[in-house]
Order: sequence, then structure tokens, then C-alpha cells
Amino acid sequence: MNPDELPLLIPYFAKVARSLARGHDAEDLTAVALLSVWLRWDAVNSFPDARAAARRLGVWSMLADRRRASKRALQTVPIDGHEHATHDERDHFEELIRGDALLRQRYGQGLTLKELAAASGTTPGIMQRQIEARLREVKRAAG
Repeated sequence: MNPDELPLLIPYFAKVARSLARGHDAEDLTAVALLSVWLRWDAVNSFPDARAAARRLGVWSMLADRRRASKRALQTVPIDGHEHATHDERDHFEELIRGDALLRQRYGQGLTLKELAAASGTTPGIMQRQIEARLREVKRAAG
């Protein structure tokens, strides 16, 4: 495969990208795939079936880009009803709640108050008060 054949992969990458995202995001994923193949052209071309290697590398790069995008979306998360945390604060918060099963379920696993209340046999209001009390303890311990 020679570099002049790289544009022939665009329809394939565009089809895969449209299955992963819509609109401009799909176009961006197509560009990511083409760029990753272009940057690693020597390695891709060293395979017996360079076209298959280029397709594989392009799809892997698109999937990796989607994972990075979903991680970036989690950089701002609600800690309680009013505050939001940055990525570093979230990491610190996760360390603090590691020993508290209720807070891990609420914030680490993302369970709702109704789900937690049903699992523990209480009402959502009682669960909210318990979580707020534990959050105050964690914040007080954190300083």
C-alpha cells in the first residue's frame, strides 16, 4: 500500500465514525483515524496486509478518542446538591470516600437516592440526610 491510497480508506473510516458519533464528532473521528495511520505509516506499511493494518489502527484510534472524550465529560461532577468538583478534586474526593460504602455507592457507582433507599429499606429523605451527614464528616476530615 502506498500513501496515495490513504484517501481510499476515508469511506470506511467515515462509516465506522458515524456508528460511534454523529455530525461533526464523526468527522473528527475520521480525521483522527487518518492522522493516526499517516503518523504510523512505516509501521502500517510493514505488515503483509497493510490495508487491514491501517483499518485496524484507525478503528482503535477512534475508539481511544471516544474513551478520552467520555473521561473528559466526567471532569466536572456534582459532589452534593450544590457543589461541583474539578478532576483533581474528584480524585481526592474518591480517595476520601473509599472507606465509606454508602458514599461509594452514591458517588462512585452513581446510584440514585431512590435506588439506595430501596436497597437499604429506608426512604429517599432519610438516605439524603445520611449522605449529607457522611459528606460533612468526610469534608471535616479532609480539612
